[in-house]
Formats: sequence, structure tokens, C-alpha cells
Amino acid sequence: MRVLVCHPEFWFGGAESVVFDAIQAFNGRNYSVYLVTGHCDSYWLDKLKNSVTEMLYGSVTMCGDWFHGMHFLAFRAWLKWGRIFDIVMLDGCPGAAPLLKLLFGKKIFYYCHFPYQLMLPNRRLIEKQLLDCFEKLVHNVNRCFPWISNRICSVHYPAIPIVTTQCSDAAKLEYCKTLPTNYFLSLNRYWPEKRVDIAIEAFMNAEGMLKKKISNDVWKSIYLIIAGSVEERIDASVNCRDELMKLTKLKNIEDKVIFLQNVSSEEKVQLLSRCTGVVYTPPMEHFGITPLEGTTGCGTNETVENGKTGILVDFGAENFSDAMAKIPCLDLKQF
Repeated sequence: MRVLVCHPEFWFGGAESVVFDAIQAFNGRNYSVYLVTGHCDSYWLDKLKNSVTEMLYGSVTMCGDWFHGMHFLAFRAWLKWGRIFDIVMLDGCPGAAPLLKLLFGKKIFYYCHFPYQLMLPNRRLIEKQLLDCFEKLVHNVNRCFPWISNRICSVHYPAIPIVTTQCSDAAKLEYCKTLPTNYFLSLNRYWPEKRVDIAIEAFMNAEGMLKKKISNDVWKSIYLIIAGSVEERIDASVNCRDELMKLTKLKNIEDKVIFLQNVSSEEKVQLLSRCTGVVYTPPMEHFGITPLEGTTGCGTNETVENGKTGILVDFGAENFSDAMAKIPCLDLKQF
């Protein structure tokens, strides 16, 4: 079985981890995996080269931005490899589906991670036509794209495999020394749509609530860690990080908020395993990887089970504050 994987850009993020895990799963079944991507960070380069049969990567700019770079990559893949593939896996760029279907003539497995469909409702007519090209869809697309509910499409949710959650004891001990005793964790890309500012606002608001329930010494031990990927070549990512840092200074809580950038998979595992709670703020995500990673320690949960593996609240800083104020009283029993 030959699989062509088409991913827009490989930099730090949940989507990249899921695609990499999918490639590893393909390898476990002895499939031949070919990869095309418009950008590949050094972090992923060696891992991918050791995991795929061949790959095409490089910066792609389309003049006027009328077409996604994946269109150019599709042509490159077709010219280099021809029609040798049994299936095509496409991630994050539905606009390339018709061209991939034309060039390779195979079924398309679409991984739908991004929330753009809900953010840009005016694109629904175009997306409706593009989604007709897919044979398999990954995500809760039945809710977001009801007009395809009469098609015979199966929906698959990504799992959290061993390759993502393993970490050596030596790495664990060393990294744990750098972490606070108690902390809330926000784990997202530094990107405006992730609304990490809500986590900062909520943490500040939670201070007053927590001080009524716990001692001042306990409050001093609680921090907010904001961990995520920053892509220096993308202004939106850099500006988001800078604005979040400015916000902590404006709210006078910069000594209680720790910013971490581009953490490794091993570091992410330790952050998740030791945190008091994960604060997940993206309001319009179709499906987030962070809740899966956060609940994997509680069992095989696809989503947060309210009151058992997490607390579900309506979007807003006050609601997050209320939830955050409940958790330490249950978790900080050593005090």
C-alpha cells in the first residue's frame, strides 16, 4: 500500500503531531509513505526523513494568494512520482482536493483539524463543493457539514498513541526540576484564534476566589504555564506571543505566568502529567488534540466528560475562573 500524505506546513502544533503519529501507524502496517509539505522545521526534518519513503518540502508562495501552496505541491508530487498511490491523505487544505483527485485518481482521506469553517461562514458554498471530493473524513464533520450527512462517510477520531506519551525516566526527572509545584497549563499554538488571553484573564480573576479557599502560601505555589509553538516567520504568531506577554504585565501577574515556547514531545508529556489542570480556551475548534492528551491519563476518553475528567464551561473568562477555583481545592490535598 502506497500512501501520499499532504500536509500544509510542519511546525510545532497538535496537527503536526497527529499527522506524524498517523505516518508512524502507516509504517506499523508496512505501508510506503510519501510526504509533501510546504514547510518543515528542523525539529521534524530528521524524524520525517526516517519515517517516510520519500518527501518533498520547501517554502511555497503563490502570487496574489489566489491558490493555496498545496496546489503547487500536488503538481510536484505528480511530476515526481506519478500515479503510484493507493490513497491520498490530505490535511487542512480542502481546496486542493479536486486537483489531487484529478492528478492521482484515488480516494482522499481528509483530516479536518482547523476551525476556519466556523470562522468564515461565507466560504460554505465553496467548501460544500470541495467536500464532495472526499471519500473519508476525519473529525466531527457531521455537525459542521450537515449537507453531507446522507453520504456514506465514516468519521474517525485520532488517538493518543504510545509514541506520543512515552518519556524516559532520566528526561522526566531532569525536566520536572524546572516546573512549579502546582500550575494550570494552557497548551496551544501562539495564535490569535486560540484565545489564550482568556486563560490569563481567568487566572487573574481566580486569585480572589482561591484566596478565600486556600492559604496565601498555597496561592504563592500556583502558576499559569502557557506553552505553545511560535513560528518566527509568521507575524501573527509572533505578535500573539508578544501581546500575551504584554497582557500579563498589564494585569500585574507577570511573576505568576510562565511562557514556554516550542516544547518537545517529552516536555509536553511532563507538563500534562504534573499540572493541576489544563485550561483549553479555543472557542470554535472543531476538535482539539489537547483535551485528548489531557484526559489520556484518566482513561481512553475521546472528549471531556463533564464533572469526571474535566469541567465544561461556556466561553468567557468568568466561567473559566469559576472552574479554575474549584480544582486546586480538590487537587492540593498535601496542603
